[in-house]
Amino acid sequence: MRLMLQGLALVMLLFTMPALGQAPTKVKIYVECTCDDIVGAQYATALRDAIARSPRYELASSPSVGVGKSLIYWWSLSIVTLDDSNSPAEPGHKTAISIVLTFNAAMVSQHIQTCGVSAVDHCAAMTLSSTDNEIQKFLAH
Repeated sequence: MRLMLQGLALVMLLFTMPALGQAPTKVKIYVECTCDDIVGAQYATALRDAIARSPRYELASSPSVGVGKSLIYWWSLSIVTLDDSNSPAEPGHKTAISIVLTFNAAMVSQHIQTCGVSAVDHCAAMTLSSTDNEIQKFLAH
């Protein structure tokens, strides 16, 4: 009887191991960017790459998904960039970025920053970091 219970426990353990070993579901973030300037376009690519590499987040292909008659909204980053170079004759050195984070179509936060051409990866990482902070604060309430 004891051997049978141990065998049953072993079988149950083997069946639950794949479920325990699965990665947790990543939070989807939709990125909408009106990033028509040179540095802004580089920043948008760097941000999407940072989200794709993230252990907690993944890119959503749309801002929402239909489930029955309802819509489920993902987290969304709505971004607009404008060339902010010192000289209009030499564009492509710096961009001004406006970032709005929304959830379920409601604004959660908004901030503005500038980013130089040599710092787009850093700026994208900082955007993801601040987005993560806002999402964690939101989920904690």
